[in-house]
Amino acid sequence: RAFCALPLSVKERFVYPEHEGVWDLGYKLRKRSLGREDKEYFHYTPKNREFLSHYKLEGLIQGNQTISDFFLFGEKLYAAIRDIVFEVGQDFGRFLPSLPAELEKGKDLLTLRFLHYTPERADDESLADAHFDRSGFTLHLFESHPGLQLLDWNMEWKDAPIREGNTVMFTGYQLE
Repeated sequence: RAFCALPLSVKERFVYPEHEGVWDLGYKLRKRSLGREDKEYFHYTPKNREFLSHYKLEGLIQGNQTISDFFLFGEKLYAAIRDIVFEVGQDFGRFLPSLPAELEKGKDLLTLRFLHYTPERADDESLADAHFDRSGFTLHLFESHPGLQLLDWNMEWKDAPIREGNTVMFTGYQLE
């Protein structure tokens, strides 16, 4: 939340160009006027420290506690989630035998996405249009606005069971 509250001019310093076929790295701001929901996000990968050095942003991080805390949190969360993804991948390997090997092959391409929907108005009923997640897995850590729903096996939309301090994990298009 604190990172999202930073001025746009600061967050935009963390926009990185495409690297080795991986796109949308770092910070991005998207507006509904471009045909998408209003949202901002930060894609965190193992290469973030490399990018920070390459773009000479270490001083900005060292001089701002919010940014420093964000990157430290990203590193810790990435390590924990990567372990979870590999554990789930091993379990899913009973049904998808190629999944564990695919995960291992792409382990340095795993991306952690910090996502913040930014409604145009305080009374917006929906922060996001109905959509599927592009990812293999989504770990939904916090809900600031009611409305997250999941499509069940009976093709019925159900409210996601999210409680403070818990997460919901669901699969996305990439795993499908």
